[in-house]
Order: sequence, then structure tokens, then C-alpha cells
Amino acid sequence: MEYHLSIEGEKSGPHSKFSLIARIRDGELPRDTLCWRKGLSDWETLGGLVDFEGCWPDGEKESNPINETVEEKGLNFDKPRPWFRFWARALDYMWFGGLVWFLFSLLLPQEKLEWILKIALAGAPLNSLVFLCYAPIEAWMLSWRGTTPGRVLMRIHVVRNDGGLLTYEQALWRSLQVFVKGVALLLPIVNLFAMAWWRVQLVQKGVTPWDESSKSTVVHGELEKWRYAVLAGVIVIMVLSMALSMALSKELIEQMQSLPK
Repeated sequence: MEYHLSIEGEKSGPHSKFSLIARIRDGELPRDTLCWRKGLSDWETLGGLVDFEGCWPDGEKESNPINETVEEKGLNFDKPRPWFRFWARALDYMWFGGLVWFLFSLLLPQEKLEWILKIALAGAPLNSLVFLCYAPIEAWMLSWRGTTPGRVLMRIHVVRNDGGLLTYEQALWRSLQVFVKGVALLLPIVNLFAMAWWRVQLVQKGVTPWDESSKSTVVHGELEKWRYAVLAGVIVIMVLSMALSMALSKELIEQMQSLPK
């Protein structure tokens, strides 16, 4: 979302939400500063916009676990961190995908697992179907605690603009938009272009469409060294797992080709 300001008759903008929050917290922008954004019929004061509720240094915040986290653990709204968000989601997809495969291995016979692997190798969008199922689970976690396992490691919380927890409906709408727009249904190649595009938009505007539509804000905390170490270890495991998976897939393809027709 882009904002325009009118200070003593002098107009400026567009400004990103993150830049305005930083100036509000630094005491540069009082509540009576006039502001306009898309969707407003006329200029309004910053203090009258729900977009900036809970951002004022002297403002009273709603009492909830997220506000305690923001205040006590040093989380901040100041700048977008696309790589942190990327790795948080990658970690969440990793543990969820591993859980799904574990359940498949536990519940399905070997021939069924081989059949699933064959249709996946044939180009069926199984990843898209599997991770679509993650959206309602992610929404439940965001509406419950404002975070997910991957975000916990990266010290990320997703909250309402006023600092409260998202409702389940808000969180689900946000998760579905991330899946459709942000990662382009996890379609090969297409998702890489989509993520690159939205990264540029996030850096330039400080916010994504799914943040705006769900009226949510992403807050970050500084990472301790041990968190970077854990992340590095996970990345190494991910690379090794991908290499092993490709080797096994190649071996399976060769075995399938050697079978009599």
C-alpha cells in the first residue's frame, strides 16, 4: 500500500507503510498528519487510520500475547526482510512435506508409494496438491499464535495492523493468496519468477498484496547466531536430500525403462 502525506500544505509521496511506521515511532509524524491512500475518499489523519493503530509510541495497545512478544522480544515493523520470509516458508514447507511423506509411508503399501512417485515423475502437480493442504493448517497456527514453526526459527510474527491476532478467516485468505500469487501454486519455473517478482515489490513498497488484503503486518526480530547456525544446517540437509532424491528418481526411471513392455 502506498501513502501520500500533506504536512503544512506540502504534499509528498508515495511512501511505504514501513517507512511511515518508522517515522511514527521516531516521533516525526504526529497523529494529526494528513494522509491519503487508495480507498479513501478524502484526506484523513494518520491517527484516524486503522492501518497505524498500535504504532504510536504513546498509544495503548490491546492486551494479547502478540503485543507482549513485539514489545518484550524486540520485534520491529521497520523494514521488510524478504529472505527471512522466504526461508521461514521454505522451512514450513519442508517439515510439512516430510510429515506428509512419513504418513504416506506409514499408511500406504509399497506399491502405492511407488505409484505416487511414478505419477510425480510423470509431471503430475503433486506438490501443488500437497502444499495446498498446508494453507488451512498455516491459517490455524497464525490465528492461534501469530507464527509457524519456520517463522519461530526466523523470529517472524504475522499480526493485524493493530497488533492483535488475525482471525482464522483473515489468516486463511492470506495463506491462500500466498500459495496462488506468492509461490504460483509451486509450479516449476513459474514459481521462481513469481517469487522474484514479489520480492522486488516487497522491497520497493514494503508490503505485499496478501498483507494488504488481510490487513496484516509482518514483524521481525533480530536473529541470534545459533538461529543462523540451525538455518545453515537445515539448508545443508535440504541440499543433500534433494541430491539423494534426484539420484533415487534417476535410478527408478532406469528400472522402469528396463521393465518389459
